Formats: sequence, structure tokens, C-alpha cells
Amino acid sequence: FWRPHPYLLLQTLYHYPKEQTWLNQYIVGDQADVTCYNLWEQTFDPKRLKKELTDAGFDDISLYGDVAGRVYQTDSRTVCAAAKKKW
Repeated sequence: FWRPHPYLLLQTLYHYPKEQTWLNQYIVGDQADVTCYNLWEQTFDPKRLKKELTDAGFDDISLYGDVAGRVYQTDSRTVCAAAKKKW
């Protein structure tokens, strides 16, 4: 996946509970190169997601239960948002 030839992969996961954030870190090395890939993931509840979007300059925020537009329910495991950028 990471390279077309043999390589060494070191992987670790860091959790930052206060920020509800995870870092998946992959260090990929071969005879010529070593590269670090940081993949960040963050979780949001609906209230926090709306605040983040509002603080970033979005309004007209709608929440959905999936990316196909299913109605959001409070017991949904997924929340998706559609918003408009204020100009």
C-alpha cells in the first residue's frame, strides 16, 4: 500500500481525549527514504459540530444521519452536516 517495493512500517495511535481527537501515525521506511504520515481524526457531537462550523464562518447548518441525507436522530452513530459559507 505505502510503497511499490518492500518497506518497514511502524504504526502508532495517539488519543487526545480532551479534544476528542486521534492521531494515526505511520512511519514508512525503505533503503532510500523514511516518511512520516499523520492522519488525524476528530469526533463531534451535534452541538460541538455546529459551534465549530459557526466559528469558522458557516451558517444555515443542517444535520443528517448519514451522507445520503437520512434524518438525524439523537441515537445516530453518524452525524453529517451541510452548511453555507458566509460571504
